[in-house]
Amino acid sequence: MNRLAAAGPDPATRALAPGCISAAAGSSWNPVADSSSAARSAAVAVAAGAAVPAVFCPAVPCRDDGSAGWHDLFLFSDEAYREFCYDGAQHFSALALEGLEQHAVLLDTISKRYSACGARIGALVTKNKDLYNAVLKFAQARLSPPTFEQILGEAACDLPADYFDGVLNEYRLRRDLLVKRLQAMEGVVCPNPGGAFYAMAKLPIEDSEHFCQWLLESFSHNGATVMMAPASGFYATPGLGKNEVRMAYVLNEAAINNAMDCLDAALKEYKTKFA
Repeated sequence: MNRLAAAGPDPATRALAPGCISAAAGSSWNPVADSSSAARSAAVAVAAGAAVPAVFCPAVPCRDDGSAGWHDLFLFSDEAYREFCYDGAQHFSALALEGLEQHAVLLDTISKRYSACGARIGALVTKNKDLYNAVLKFAQARLSPPTFEQILGEAACDLPADYFDGVLNEYRLRRDLLVKRLQAMEGVVCPNPGGAFYAMAKLPIEDSEHFCQWLLESFSHNGATVMMAPASGFYATPGLGKNEVRMAYVLNEAAINNAMDCLDAALKEYKTKFA
């Protein structure tokens, strides 16, 4: 497998680069219909929810004769946000895809599920024994396993079954507030995220990197400013995301309201300075 193919909408996770093939939003790229040697030797990676706040629907690619098949491609599915599905959407695991019993690989981490930023403990799940043994060799080669993170992960498993009910509801309220405030700003476009806890917003500016830098260096509102991530780094397609930013709604509602007040004032001032 000499290349990675990211099947899913842009933005794609930059970890796939270099040499990745990405399918943009709305693309009909099908790894089975594509007969190129690059596609046939590729590993298909599902973009993480950190970059794509969407819930994917299950789909099985088909050959021209209508039969299912994957040309021995591996599907690496990052499912770290599976508990964070909104508006009645249900998580569907790649491990449940018919015909991929030996080729679906689930990737998981506690860092998102339990808001344990930096805790690099998770799991790689596969039914393929050869792949499992190969991965195990790399895992055993690590000289410094994160001991405290292992303890944290073990303790998290003892949380009650309804723990995520409250967490999901809180993040839904934060999402709704953030999107409502953004959509009320002149020229701002923000789709409603279907999962995870990130929002991608298009702003009435030309260069989000310049805007985000200006916010940190030259702007303040009531003694505060707001820090956002320029979105171009989350796209595999050159030129996309130039006027977009990514925000994480991990703050409480009062803090989100303050941040949106700040952003609203910043956009108005920025327009007068850099029109």
